Amino acid sequence: ELYEKTKGVLETGEYSPERALNIMRQVKGEVAKLVSHSADVSPLKKYMDTMPPRYFLANDPKTILQHFELVQHLPEDGVIFSHQPIQNQNINQILIYTLNTPKLFEQVTGLMAANQINILNLDVYRSSKGEVLIILKVTDHRGLYVDEERKLQTLKHDFREMMQGKISLEKYLQMRRGSGFLQKKAPPAKPPRVEIDNDVSAYYTVIDIYANDRLGLLYDLARSMASMGLYTEVSKISTKVDQVADVFYVKDIFGHKVTDKKKIAAIKETFFKLLADGEGVKEEG
Repeated sequence: ELYEKTKGVLETGEYSPERALNIMRQVKGEVAKLVSHSADVSPLKKYMDTMPPRYFLANDPKTILQHFELVQHLPEDGVIFSHQPIQNQNINQILIYTLNTPKLFEQVTGLMAANQINILNLDVYRSSKGEVLIILKVTDHRGLYVDEERKLQTLKHDFREMMQGKISLEKYLQMRRGSGFLQKKAPPAKPPRVEIDNDVSAYYTVIDIYANDRLGLLYDLARSMASMGLYTEVSKISTKVDQVADVFYVKDIFGHKVTDKKKIAAIKETFFKLLADGEGVKEEG
Protein backbone atom coordinates (compact mmCIF):
# COMPACT_ATOMS: atom_id res chain seq x y z
CA GLU A 1 0.00 0.00 0.00
CA LEU A 2 2.81 2.40 0.89
CA TYR A 3 4.59 1.56 -2.38
CA GLU A 4 1.48 2.26 -4.45
CA LYS A 5 0.79 5.58 -2.70
CA THR A 6 4.39 6.70 -3.09
CA LYS A 7 4.36 5.72 -6.75
CA GLY A 8 1.19 7.74 -7.29
CA VAL A 9 2.67 10.83 -5.64
CA LEU A 10 5.84 10.65 -7.74
CA GLU A 11 3.99 10.09 -10.99
CA THR A 12 1.03 12.44 -10.61
CA GLY A 13 2.01 14.90 -7.88
CA GLU A 14 -1.17 13.87 -6.08
CA TYR A 15 -0.19 15.66 -2.87
CA SER A 16 0.98 18.88 -4.44
CA PRO A 17 0.07 22.15 -2.65
CA GLU A 18 -2.76 22.68 -5.13
CA ARG A 19 -4.11 19.22 -4.47
CA ALA A 20 -3.89 19.78 -0.71
CA LEU A 21 -5.88 23.02 -0.98
CA ASN A 22 -8.55 21.27 -3.04
CA ILE A 23 -8.82 18.53 -0.43
CA MET A 24 -9.10 21.15 2.31
CA ARG A 25 -11.96 22.92 0.51
CA GLN A 26 -13.70 19.62 -0.10
CA VAL A 27 -13.43 18.57 3.55
CA LYS A 28 -14.73 21.93 4.76
CA GLY A 29 -17.74 21.54 2.48
CA GLU A 30 -18.41 18.02 3.77
CA VAL A 31 -18.23 19.22 7.37
CA ALA A 32 -20.77 21.96 6.67
CA LYS A 33 -23.14 19.40 5.11
CA LEU A 34 -23.19 17.44 8.38
CA VAL A 35 -24.79 20.38 10.18
CA SER A 36 -28.55 20.71 10.36
CA HIS A 37 -30.01 22.98 7.65
CA SER A 38 -31.65 25.12 10.33
CA ALA A 39 -28.39 25.69 12.22
CA ASP A 40 -26.20 28.77 11.88
CA VAL A 41 -23.00 27.54 10.20
CA SER A 42 -21.08 30.80 10.58
CA PRO A 43 -19.40 29.77 13.90
CA LEU A 44 -18.36 26.49 12.28
CA LYS A 45 -16.88 28.29 9.28
CA LYS A 46 -15.02 30.70 11.55
CA TYR A 47 -13.57 27.75 13.47
CA MET A 48 -12.43 26.01 10.29
CA ASP A 49 -10.94 29.21 8.89
CA THR A 50 -8.64 29.46 11.91
CA MET A 51 -7.25 25.94 11.57
CA PRO A 52 -4.12 25.08 9.53
CA PRO A 53 -4.43 23.21 6.18
CA ARG A 54 -2.91 19.98 7.48
CA TYR A 55 -5.73 19.74 10.06
CA PHE A 56 -8.13 18.98 7.20
CA LEU A 57 -5.77 16.46 5.63
CA ALA A 58 -5.40 14.52 8.88
CA ASN A 59 -8.98 14.49 10.20
CA ASP A 60 -12.23 13.34 8.60
CA PRO A 61 -15.33 15.61 8.46
CA LYS A 62 -17.15 13.86 11.30
CA THR A 63 -14.16 14.22 13.62
CA ILE A 64 -13.71 17.89 12.73
CA LEU A 65 -17.35 18.56 13.56
CA GLN A 66 -16.91 16.79 16.91
CA HIS A 67 -13.91 19.01 17.66
CA PHE A 68 -15.93 22.11 16.79
CA GLU A 69 -18.84 21.11 19.01
CA LEU A 70 -16.43 20.55 21.89
CA VAL A 71 -14.70 23.90 21.39
CA GLN A 72 -18.07 25.66 21.31
CA HIS A 73 -18.43 24.85 25.01
CA LEU A 74 -15.12 26.41 26.02
CA PRO A 75 -15.15 27.03 29.81
CA GLU A 76 -14.39 30.41 31.34
CA ASP A 77 -10.79 29.42 32.04
CA GLY A 78 -10.32 28.68 28.32
CA VAL A 79 -9.15 25.10 28.86
CA ILE A 80 -10.71 21.95 27.42
CA PHE A 81 -9.37 18.56 28.53
CA SER A 82 -11.49 15.64 27.34
CA HIS A 83 -10.76 11.94 27.16
CA GLN A 84 -12.30 8.78 25.85
CA PRO A 85 -11.21 5.14 25.62
CA ILE A 86 -10.62 3.49 22.26
CA GLN A 87 -10.99 -0.02 23.59
CA ASN A 88 -10.57 -1.87 20.31
CA GLN A 89 -7.07 -0.33 20.11
CA ASN A 90 -6.45 -0.65 23.87
CA ILE A 91 -5.64 3.07 24.13
CA ASN A 92 -7.12 6.36 25.30
CA GLN A 93 -7.54 9.52 23.27
CA ILE A 94 -7.02 12.82 25.07
CA LEU A 95 -8.03 16.10 23.45
CA ILE A 96 -6.71 19.42 24.75
CA TYR A 97 -7.76 22.85 23.52
CA THR A 98 -6.30 25.93 25.12
CA LEU A 99 -4.31 29.12 24.59
CA ASN A 100 -0.97 28.45 22.96
CA THR A 101 2.09 29.26 25.10
CA PRO A 102 5.83 28.60 24.59
CA LYS A 103 5.90 25.99 27.38
CA LEU A 104 2.67 24.19 26.50
CA PHE A 105 4.32 21.25 24.71
CA GLU A 106 6.66 20.75 27.64
CA GLN A 107 3.79 21.03 30.14
CA VAL A 108 1.62 18.45 28.37
CA THR A 109 4.42 15.90 27.98
CA GLY A 110 5.64 16.51 31.54
CA LEU A 111 2.14 16.04 32.95
CA MET A 112 1.77 12.71 31.17
CA ALA A 113 5.19 11.44 32.18
CA ALA A 114 4.71 12.41 35.83
CA ASN A 115 1.51 10.34 35.91
CA GLN A 116 3.09 7.35 34.13
CA ILE A 117 1.07 7.92 30.97
CA ASN A 118 2.87 6.82 27.82
CA ILE A 119 2.28 8.94 24.69
CA LEU A 120 2.00 6.82 21.54
CA ASN A 121 0.85 9.55 19.19
CA LEU A 122 0.57 13.32 19.46
CA ASP A 123 -0.68 15.86 16.95
CA VAL A 124 -0.61 19.62 17.47
CA TYR A 125 -2.74 22.07 15.45
CA ARG A 126 -2.18 25.76 16.10
CA SER A 127 -5.02 28.10 15.15
CA SER A 128 -4.64 31.63 13.82
CA LYS A 129 -6.43 32.84 16.98
CA GLY A 130 -3.45 31.87 19.12
CA GLU A 131 -5.14 28.74 20.43
CA VAL A 132 -4.01 25.16 19.99
CA LEU A 133 -5.65 21.76 19.60
CA ILE A 134 -3.60 18.82 20.87
CA ILE A 135 -4.70 15.24 20.25
CA LEU A 136 -2.91 12.45 22.10
CA LYS A 137 -3.21 8.68 21.98
CA VAL A 138 -1.92 7.20 25.20
CA THR A 139 -1.66 4.10 27.37
CA ASP A 140 -0.72 3.51 30.96
CA HIS A 141 2.78 2.35 31.89
CA ARG A 142 1.76 -1.26 31.21
CA GLY A 143 0.74 -0.53 27.63
CA LEU A 144 -2.99 -0.80 28.40
CA TYR A 145 -5.71 1.81 28.11
CA VAL A 146 -6.32 3.86 31.25
CA ASP A 147 -9.51 2.55 32.81
CA GLU A 148 -9.18 4.36 36.14
CA GLU A 149 -11.53 7.34 35.99
CA ARG A 150 -9.97 8.94 39.06
CA LYS A 151 -6.57 9.05 37.35
CA LEU A 152 -8.04 10.68 34.26
CA GLN A 153 -9.84 13.26 36.39
CA THR A 154 -6.56 13.94 38.22
CA LEU A 155 -4.85 14.59 34.89
CA LYS A 156 -7.61 17.00 33.93
CA HIS A 157 -7.51 18.80 37.28
CA ASP A 158 -3.72 19.09 37.39
CA PHE A 159 -3.53 20.38 33.81
CA ARG A 160 -6.07 23.11 34.56
CA GLU A 161 -4.12 24.08 37.68
CA MET A 162 -0.98 24.36 35.56
CA MET A 163 -2.70 26.44 32.86
CA GLN A 164 -4.14 28.79 35.49
CA GLY A 165 -0.66 29.34 36.96
CA LYS A 166 -1.56 27.80 40.31
CA ILE A 167 1.39 25.41 40.08
CA SER A 168 4.48 25.42 37.89
CA LEU A 169 5.58 22.39 35.89
CA GLU A 170 8.87 22.28 37.81
CA LYS A 171 7.13 22.18 41.20
CA TYR A 172 4.62 19.64 39.94
CA LEU A 173 7.40 17.31 38.80
CA GLN A 174 9.19 17.67 42.12
CA MET A 175 5.98 16.73 43.94
CA ARG A 176 5.64 13.60 41.80
CA ARG A 177 9.31 12.63 41.76
CA GLY A 178 8.46 9.30 43.35
CA SER A 179 6.65 8.15 40.19
CA GLY A 180 9.99 6.92 38.86
CA PHE A 181 10.03 8.52 35.43
CA LEU A 182 12.75 11.01 36.47
CA GLN A 183 15.10 8.23 37.49
CA LYS A 184 17.85 7.05 35.15
CA LYS A 185 16.53 4.79 32.44
CA ALA A 186 18.18 1.65 31.09
CA PRO A 187 20.26 2.19 27.95
CA PRO A 188 18.29 1.41 24.77
CA ALA A 189 18.63 -1.93 23.02
CA LYS A 190 19.07 -0.30 19.61
CA PRO A 191 21.20 2.75 18.80
CA PRO A 192 19.12 5.90 18.26
CA ARG A 193 19.15 8.04 15.12
CA VAL A 194 18.92 11.81 14.95
CA GLU A 195 18.55 13.57 11.61
CA ILE A 196 18.39 17.35 11.12
CA ASP A 197 17.20 18.71 7.77
CA ASN A 198 17.00 22.30 6.55
CA ASP A 199 15.98 21.51 2.98
CA VAL A 200 12.64 19.73 3.40
CA SER A 201 10.90 22.86 4.73
CA ALA A 202 11.24 26.48 3.66
CA TYR A 203 10.41 27.81 7.13
CA TYR A 204 11.48 25.21 9.68
CA THR A 205 14.41 23.06 10.70
CA VAL A 206 13.10 19.50 10.75
CA ILE A 207 14.40 17.10 13.39
CA ASP A 208 13.70 13.38 12.98
CA ILE A 209 14.34 11.16 15.98
CA TYR A 210 14.21 7.36 15.93
CA ALA A 211 14.65 5.64 19.27
CA ASN A 212 13.42 2.97 21.65
CA ASP A 213 10.25 4.03 23.40
CA ARG A 214 10.19 4.58 27.14
CA LEU A 215 8.03 6.37 29.64
CA GLY A 216 8.84 10.09 29.74
CA LEU A 217 10.87 10.11 26.52
CA LEU A 218 8.79 12.79 24.83
CA TYR A 219 8.99 15.02 27.90
CA ASP A 220 12.77 14.61 27.98
CA LEU A 221 12.93 15.62 24.32
CA ALA A 222 10.61 18.59 24.85
CA ARG A 223 12.57 19.88 27.83
CA SER A 224 15.86 19.37 26.01
CA MET A 225 14.64 21.40 23.03
CA ALA A 226 13.45 24.17 25.31
CA SER A 227 16.83 24.27 27.05
CA MET A 228 18.51 24.71 23.66
CA GLY A 229 16.21 27.56 22.65
CA LEU A 230 14.25 25.51 20.11
CA TYR A 231 10.54 26.18 19.70
CA THR A 232 8.38 23.42 18.24
CA GLU A 233 5.80 24.68 15.75
CA VAL A 234 4.70 21.31 14.36
CA SER A 235 5.25 17.83 15.75
CA LYS A 236 4.33 14.34 14.64
CA ILE A 237 4.77 11.69 17.28
CA SER A 238 4.25 8.03 16.47
CA THR A 239 5.07 4.75 18.18
CA LYS A 240 5.17 1.28 16.68
CA VAL A 241 5.62 -1.52 19.23
CA ASP A 242 8.69 -0.31 21.17
CA GLN A 243 10.08 2.13 18.59
CA VAL A 244 9.30 5.83 18.23
CA ALA A 245 9.60 8.01 15.16
CA ASP A 246 9.25 11.62 16.29
CA VAL A 247 9.36 14.56 13.89
CA PHE A 248 9.69 18.14 15.11
CA TYR A 249 9.45 21.30 12.99
CA VAL A 250 11.38 23.88 14.99
CA LYS A 251 12.65 27.46 14.93
CA ASP A 252 15.14 29.26 17.10
CA ILE A 253 14.33 31.96 19.64
CA PHE A 254 14.28 34.57 16.85
CA GLY A 255 11.80 32.60 14.74
CA HIS A 256 14.40 31.45 12.21
CA LYS A 257 15.66 28.10 11.00
CA VAL A 258 18.74 26.71 12.73
CA THR A 259 21.50 26.93 10.12
CA ASP A 260 24.69 27.37 12.14
CA LYS A 261 26.75 24.18 11.77
CA LYS A 262 28.08 24.33 15.32
CA LYS A 263 24.56 24.75 16.70
CA ILE A 264 23.29 21.80 14.64
CA ALA A 265 26.18 19.66 15.85
CA ALA A 266 25.43 20.65 19.45
CA ILE A 267 21.76 19.74 19.03
CA LYS A 268 22.68 16.33 17.67
CA GLU A 269 25.16 15.71 20.47
CA THR A 270 22.61 16.67 23.12
CA PHE A 271 19.94 14.37 21.69
CA PHE A 272 22.33 11.46 21.18
CA LYS A 273 23.47 11.70 24.80
CA LEU A 274 19.90 11.84 26.05
CA LEU A 275 18.81 8.90 23.92
CA ALA A 276 21.91 6.73 24.21
CA ASP A 277 22.34 6.63 27.97
CA GLY A 278 18.66 6.85 28.93
CA GLU A 279 19.35 9.81 31.19
CA GLY A 280 16.39 12.15 31.45
CA VAL A 281 16.90 15.90 31.52
CA LYS A 282 17.60 16.90 35.10
CA GLU A 283 15.12 19.14 36.92
CA GLU A 284 16.14 22.58 38.09
CA GLY A 285 16.16 23.43 41.75
